[in-house]
Order: sequence, then C-alpha cells, then structure tokens
Amino acid sequence: MTPRERWAARALDVLPLALAAWLAVRVLPVWLERMTYPYDLEWMEGGMLAHAWRLARGLPLYGEPSPDWVPYIYPPGYSAILAALGGPDGLSYGLGRFVSIAGTLAAAAAVVRISQLAGRGCLVPGLAAAACYLGTYRASGGFFDLVRPDGLAMGLWSWSVAMAADKRRGSDVASGLLLCAAYLVKHSMAATGIPIAFALLLRDGWRGMTRFVLASALPAGLITLQLQLKTDGRFLRYIVEVPRSHPMMWGRIVPGTPGELGVWLLLAILASAGLLLVAFPYRTAGVRWPMLVVPAAIVGGLAGARVLSGPLTSEGVPPASAAVLFVTCACFVAAGVAASMHAGFVMVGAVRGWRWWLAAGVGAMALAVGGIMRGHYGGFMNVLMPVHWSMCAGLAVAVVMLRAWWPGLPVHAATALLLTAQVGLIGRRLELDAIVPDTEDREAIAGLVDALRTCPEGAILSPHAAWAPVLVGRPPSTHLIAWWDLNHRGSPFPGAIGTMGEAARAHHWSCVLLGGRQPVKLGANGRIDLEASYEALPGVVFPQALRTKTGWRVQPRQILVPRGGRR
Repeated sequence: MTPRERWAARALDVLPLALAAWLAVRVLPVWLERMTYPYDLEWMEGGMLAHAWRLARGLPLYGEPSPDWVPYIYPPGYSAILAALGGPDGLSYGLGRFVSIAGTLAAAAAVVRISQLAGRGCLVPGLAAAACYLGTYRASGGFFDLVRPDGLAMGLWSWSVAMAADKRRGSDVASGLLLCAAYLVKHSMAATGIPIAFALLLRDGWRGMTRFVLASALPAGLITLQLQLKTDGRFLRYIVEVPRSHPMMWGRIVPGTPGELGVWLLLAILASAGLLLVAFPYRTAGVRWPMLVVPAAIVGGLAGARVLSGPLTSEGVPPASAAVLFVTCACFVAAGVAASMHAGFVMVGAVRGWRWWLAAGVGAMALAVGGIMRGHYGGFMNVLMPVHWSMCAGLAVAVVMLRAWWPGLPVHAATALLLTAQVGLIGRRLELDAIVPDTEDREAIAGLVDALRTCPEGAILSPHAAWAPVLVGRPPSTHLIAWWDLNHRGSPFPGAIGTMGEAARAHHWSCVLLGGRQPVKLGANGRIDLEASYEALPGVVFPQALRTKTGWRVQPRQILVPRGGRR
C-alpha cells in the first residue's frame, strides 16, 4: 500500500478498536462491582467456597455422600487454589471472583497472542476479537467472574492452545503443562489434547507430540491415580460416573447450541469457517480449491436445511432466527467436511498443514464437547465458553490472514467492517443491569444474618446457598445440586438419597434455610421431604432481595426448624 493507503487503513481500524474499548469499559466495571458482593451471584458459588473451606482444614472432598457433605462433580484444582490463597479464615466471594476474573482476562489476552502468531499485522484484530470474547459474558451465562472453575479453566486452556501454536523451543511442553492444569480445574478441557497432539505431530514429528503428551497426560494421570487411591476410587466415580448417569436433552445440542452461538457470534463463525475453507492447503495435495469448497458448501447447506425442517424448528421460528440457525449449522458442517478431507490428505502424506489442523481440531473439539455438555442434564450456557473463545480467536486469525494474503485497501476496509459489525452485534445484545446487585440486595444480607442467628446450635442445612451458614460461624452446608446429581437411575451412589432422607426425619440439622420456590423432595416416593420433618420458624420474613443474578434463580424464602419444637 502507498503511504496514503496505509494512513487510510489505520483510520479504518479506529472504529473497531473504539468499539472494542467501549465493550471492555462496559464489562470490566460490572465485574469490579460484583466482586465485592458478599453473597451468591449464582447459586453454586457458596458450594465452591465450601470445597475450599474443607481443603483449607484438611477435610476430604470425595468421601462417601453424607448429610453434611456431597461434592460437586469437579476436579479439586480451583478449590485448592482458593484454599491456598485464603487459608482457613481468608476465604471469601471476592477472592474466588478475583481468581476467575484473572483467568478470564488471561483468556482474552490469549486471543491477542493467537492473532500475533498468525501474522505480523497490527494488534487491532486481536484486540477487537478479545473484546468480543469479553462481550460474550452474558452469552456464557454471566460466569466469567463467578466463584466457579470456568474462568480459571479458560485462562489455562486458552494459553495451552496459544503455546501449541508457538514454534519457540519448549512451547510444546508449556502447552502440555497448561492443559494438565486446566484438566485439574475442569476435566472437560482435557479433550482438546487430542487435536493439539496431532497438530504437533504434523509440525515436529513424533518428538514434538511425545513431549506434549508427556507434559500433559503423565502428570494428569499420576495426579488422577493419587486421587483415586486416596479416595478409594470415589474421585472418578464423582466426576465421571455420576454425570454419566444423567439423562440427555438432545434439543439443546441441535438446534439449541448452534442457535445460541449464532445469535451472538454469527460473523465470527462465518469468518472462522470461511478461513478453514479458503486456507485449505490444497496446493501441496494437488487439489483445486472448488473440489473442497463445493462439496463442503453443499453438505453444509443440506445440513442447515435438515435442522430447520426438524420437529424442534419447523414451527414458530422467526425468519431472522431461522436464517441465523441455517447459516450457523451450514458453517459448522462445512468446516467439519473440510476437516475430514484434510485428515484424509494427511493420512496419505499429501499435506501437513499443522496450523490449519490445530485451528480446525481445537474448534471442532470445543464445539463437540460444549454441545454435549449443553445437552447434559443441568448443563448451562457456561459450557460454551471454549466455543466462544475459539470463534473469537478464529475471527482474529481470519482478519490477519486475509490482510496478509491481499494487502490492499479494499480487503483492509472489508475486514475492518467485519470487526466493527461483530463487536457492534455483541454490544447491541449485551445487557448488564439485571446481573448487578443493587443496594437492597446488599442491605438484605444483614437481615439474613440476623435470621440465621435465631437457629438453634448445630449444623444448618442451606441447600440453595451453601455458604450462608458461614455468615453466622457455622460450617458450610452441602448443596442441593450435589444431591440432584446423585438422584438418577444408574447413580454410582444408589443409597445416598435414602441416607439423607433418614437424616431429615431424625432432625439431623438444627434448622434449614430454604431458598427455592418448590419444596425439596428427592428420590422415589419423596424419600427426602424436608417440609415433612421441619416446619417454618414463625416471625421470620425475608425481603424481596438476595435473588441470584444468573443461572438458577433462588433467594431466601423461609427458615425451618424441626417439627415438635427446637432441639
């Protein structure tokens, strides 16, 4: 480009960069305001703090289910970090949210790093795409800043991918170690090791792949074995066998997941899938470009049409939503066809294309795992965070590569418009006011503490807000979602619900803080029926506040004490 064209190109990048800054400025203050809120923003937060509370006191996480403790179906990594940072007396919502925010910002920085590795263009594509990832905050359920493993797991996982794309010496080992750490925080992240290992095999041969596998799988396997031995085999029973006993909700996978992704990231999906088609390394394989694009486009279009004709989408779908769903499904299937053809050419030795495979493999694995987890019973939108990150990173790489291939002003202008439109689309959908605690929420915490102080001495069951008993100096409670996880046919702990029902009938807890609208009844024939064994404590009225801001919406409803008088 001429000096005048370069100046014009820089001017064109001002708008997407300004919109990216606007998007970040909207999100970051919300996180800071939510970080200091001393109560649950999402109903499982207190349970995560309870995990750290137990580790800080040397108590086991993966014991037999008991009336006082059932763990979540997560590895111990996130809880262990909170326990190490907070100790027995320093755990708080703020600490857990700080760790999650740090992980989220690290994931956004990894998008920038990926764009830098793709080419030596300016930082604008990476910064705009990183802002897009931050802007998927609500698309991910508002989980970026919660006391949950997701934010930290994303920070570790995204940098594992970024280090795999880096050709510097030792990056494969660093990628493996980061993936191992991500697995210990959220074990679903481990699946991405398969496409990373294959990409390193294409790039560096068996040595590169072996270094990555040893750095990731070996420590992960040894730690898992130690946890298995220490817990008498219960660790994998909790994190693998328990979720395997849950039913699937197939409509959430298709058309649910493509629809949820498309309404936020349609342009990023188009750019990512388009890049995979355009960048297919056909030259070394002797394949003409149309031989790939035409079959992929046909199969993708047929797949999109088939989804729209299905029983879940044939009625009541607005035209705009139908178009988004069609394009999203077509892009995903077309990219999948391209990946399959690429793998075939690799097998016959006609092409290597390790960068292409890394991008396609990581994105496809993130989509597959995220979709399956979304369809899993209880799966929420936070499981799509790796897919959001992959699409945003793909957007950045697509812009960088297109500008490198065709360095003229028209392509620069088109890609600047693409970034602007995608950032603007996210900003238009991003609504934040409803998830910020207000003054009434903060003031109501004192009333909750006063109400809990009326409880008799002993353990307090708070199945909807596990950390609430800690506010009055009692141990944290077990959580209702952990009970639900065990309450399925094929559960590896078939007698657990009955044991808890017996504890309720024996008035094991001095009182119960209920937060849901429905009575707590679990098991066949209502083997747990708290309101049959406990009655409402008179005179306790909670204000219409302290309602969780994302996920399952609960708020303190009433305090129950044992029927027949206080113990």
